[in-house]
Amino acid sequence: MKNIFKSLINKKGAKNVLSILSGNSAGYLISICAIPVLTRLYNPEQIGHLSLFMSIILVLSVGICLKYELAIVLPKNKKDAMALLYASFFFAFIISIIIEIAVLFTGPYISLWINKPVIRSLMLFIPVGLFLNGIYQSLSYWTLRMKRFNYIGISWAIIIGFAVITQIFIGLTLKPSVLGLITGYISGLFAGSLFLLLWSLKKDTFYINWADLIKTAIVQVKKYKKYPLYSVWPSFLDNFTMTMPILFFTRFFDQAVVGLYSLGMKTLMAPVSVLGKPISQVYFQRVADELNSKNEVTTIVEDTFLALFFISLPILLIIPIAPQFFSTVFGDKWLETGYFVRILAPAMIFRFIASPMSVVFGALNKQEISAIWKVLAFFATAISLLLSIPFKDPMVTVIFLTINDIIIYNVYILMIFKVSKVRFYEMIKRVPQLWHNWL
Repeated sequence: MKNIFKSLINKKGAKNVLSILSGNSAGYLISICAIPVLTRLYNPEQIGHLSLFMSIILVLSVGICLKYELAIVLPKNKKDAMALLYASFFFAFIISIIIEIAVLFTGPYISLWINKPVIRSLMLFIPVGLFLNGIYQSLSYWTLRMKRFNYIGISWAIIIGFAVITQIFIGLTLKPSVLGLITGYISGLFAGSLFLLLWSLKKDTFYINWADLIKTAIVQVKKYKKYPLYSVWPSFLDNFTMTMPILFFTRFFDQAVVGLYSLGMKTLMAPVSVLGKPISQVYFQRVADELNSKNEVTTIVEDTFLALFFISLPILLIIPIAPQFFSTVFGDKWLETGYFVRILAPAMIFRFIASPMSVVFGALNKQEISAIWKVLAFFATAISLLLSIPFKDPMVTVIFLTINDIIIYNVYILMIFKVSKVRFYEMIKRVPQLWHNWL
């Protein structure tokens, strides 16, 4: 495995990936160990409400900083990058306030439309979660820029650790409820953000000349205006596409189905989350460095694709044992989750490959091409869900979703190849040599 990571970017890049991965792995190990406890403390309906809450956060958080957090790693000048960090904080605060006002006015109507009264009270916590997401995202990219890769991994372990400890504590000492799950989620985000903030304050000198800072920030915001113009709305559609099944199940099925489906997706997404995020962060930094020095990224993209493909294949091992696995580990009430996972697993391979590689569009300043795919993926997913409505069966809906994901993520990979000037057949010829190097 370590040899494959070395092929992803280079020896230095692989070390950076592994630095982040160590913390990520610790965090997800905590999460995996905690899930059997949480699924016995909380029922599928409560887990379903948490999934709906987190889905809303996921959709709205893409624009919380107007995507300027991604630009923090790009400037050569540290002063310019710091100005972008402050700008990201500012946008996170302002947009959270706007969303809080919107929630107060629209909450009753939304809860009535989806026929879930409990959602009205939960929506009041959405702006808090969004603000903390914005702060954490911004500090993560600042930490990445400063090449403190291990701190990113540690912060993620802190987030998950605080979240599950709080959720278990509330579940054991108080009456298990959705509020306990959401409180844990928010406490984890706060702890992880605070950790990165304190380390940044300790290691870096931050500006005190506010007039100069504001002037520099305005210049940088204008310079990287393509991020809000081309990335926010497509990314909003991208995340909405990812969460659309949760919203669909909430609207057309019982909330327990949402919980069953969510647990299955969380299990399958674990490799994407554990490996994909650190790979994409370091991969983005390495692509930016290569562009500055060589103005070429073809080799990096080829090596990354092949390595991710071989790493992803073990996902298929879950298919024959999924139902028995979920009923044994998480409890009998989660048996149906195993049948969902059995259907969803093949599509997860292509999502695992495409997700970390997609940052190449931003590095190459080709956000508009990625935007086109995100719009197409949104409509394709919506159509697949609509086609499943007459069957009135969540299992049929999952089949439609799997077919849709296999198609759209393969299209995405082909678009990545196109902008990176990758020649598929030439890349395949390199497989024997790369395989020999990995071994």
